[in-house]
Amino acid sequence: MLVKVVNMMPHSLSGEDNMDSEPSIAVNPANPKQIAVSAFTPDPMLSGSGPIYVSTDGGDTWALNVILPGGNLTNDITLRFASHSNILYAGILRAFTLDLNVLRKINFTTPGLMTLLLNKPFDDQPYIEAATHGGTDRVYVGDNDFTSPPNTATVDTSVNAVPPPPGNFAFARVEPRATLGQDGPSIRPAIHHSGTIYAAYFGWRSFGIGTVTSDVVVARDDNWAAGPGRFQNLLDPGDTLPGVRIVQGVTIPALGTLLGHQRIGSSLTAAVDPRHSRIVYVAWADGHSAADYTIHVRRSTDSGATWSGDLRSVVQATNPQLAINSHGEVGFFYQKLHNPGSGNRWQTHLEISDSDDAFSSFKDIILADIPDDNGTGPTLNPSNPLGDYAGLVAVGKTFYGVFCGNNTPDLANFPHGVVYQRNHNFTTHQLFDLTGINPVIPSYDPFFFKVAHRHEEEEEREEGHDLEYTLLEVEGLKYEKLEIKELRLGLADPRREGGKEKHEHHEHHEHHPKKHIGAIRRLGEEIEQLGRRLASASDDKDDDKD
Repeated sequence: MLVKVVNMMPHSLSGEDNMDSEPSIAVNPANPKQIAVSAFTPDPMLSGSGPIYVSTDGGDTWALNVILPGGNLTNDITLRFASHSNILYAGILRAFTLDLNVLRKINFTTPGLMTLLLNKPFDDQPYIEAATHGGTDRVYVGDNDFTSPPNTATVDTSVNAVPPPPGNFAFARVEPRATLGQDGPSIRPAIHHSGTIYAAYFGWRSFGIGTVTSDVVVARDDNWAAGPGRFQNLLDPGDTLPGVRIVQGVTIPALGTLLGHQRIGSSLTAAVDPRHSRIVYVAWADGHSAADYTIHVRRSTDSGATWSGDLRSVVQATNPQLAINSHGEVGFFYQKLHNPGSGNRWQTHLEISDSDDAFSSFKDIILADIPDDNGTGPTLNPSNPLGDYAGLVAVGKTFYGVFCGNNTPDLANFPHGVVYQRNHNFTTHQLFDLTGINPVIPSYDPFFFKVAHRHEEEEEREEGHDLEYTLLEVEGLKYEKLEIKELRLGLADPRREGGKEKHEHHEHHEHHPKKHIGAIRRLGEEIEQLGRRLASASDDKDDDKD
């Protein structure tokens, strides 16, 4: 597999030394070259609005775009593109009021603030997911809503996310059980294109001495959370209440407990297999203290009714993230504290396992191994240098992610290499300001990464997406096993014959030129996506008849 790691701080901000932590990533499924990332990065121009990082070349280069209302930087923020509309959505906590805002931007690269869809007071840690279905964007925000304690675990849902506020949003309290006064901060929705929506959360039950006793719960809705009784489709066999308790009565260190320099206490993630809505993974961390704080990964193959034991467990680690690609490969991201004898370091991992293997075997990719050192410069978040979460998504077969870490330019810290945009010297391990002369102290930056199968990266590099389909005739399309019967394909390559289009028609796969294999493969994937949409549309019509 090919691994790319990029320090995202733009060259123009080479003198920056803030604690740019707690990142989130969104990759446009309709155009994976378009990527948006958020972090605790202030607007360098102090405009009164906040920036996101944008890339239009697949993550090779990055710039800031100031589009977030409510202060020079936000508090908690997560981002997602809808699956087909090209629209970017954000869930943020505004810097001064701490109100939760749900926002959208038609073109994430253009100037101008995002449009407000929803405003809610007294909320925490909005975690957004989005999908396109039936021509409309559906948006789901997991958040800890303190307006109606003690059952605070909430998913805000909109099956047609358009302005003006409140953007067609409804509020689903997913916690039906008694709590200690609130649930844990992390509420994580996961969307399947069939309309199955999962929501994982910590059901906090009682306080201990420096700890919390909690259940780890998964709720489910089978119809886009579109009607009354949302997230009521999965009942626990023990008490018959909505939401299956994967584990009960686990101990979690109190919020603010430090693992190295990083606070811990609410690490949770969920992902659903895009091929099968019944297959869902959850990872969370628990323990009595930082010393035994352990991430657990478990799986359900029956829509959340029953769960495996631990498929993976990692001690002294945080920020778990899960994503599943179109081939069913599961990506498991985490950041682990270790000490090789020279002081504490954060080792950032991405493990990839075939869904059928369920982590009985996996590939472990170490993206970074960096000092647990906050530096001596300005620190906006001295106990949160990594952030309460990182980011991992899958688009097609490729994994994309973002993490934060110490930005000392030392190639030894990045086993698969790294690219810096800001001024640096890998030999002296020194950062420099925009002049390239004055040293800059180490701080924390966001790092983008991409992990792709080798043939995909090579096809993208060789073809540059220049090949276009000029003729496509399909007859007798059947979704199951993709039985097409007849296919005529015309390809145009503007790089050949002085930019003039050259058409080639192929009726037998053994005559395909090797240089077009990548285009043919992508075409097959696009046809498969078309089949899924046709099947989904057919299901919608059947539902309407019912």
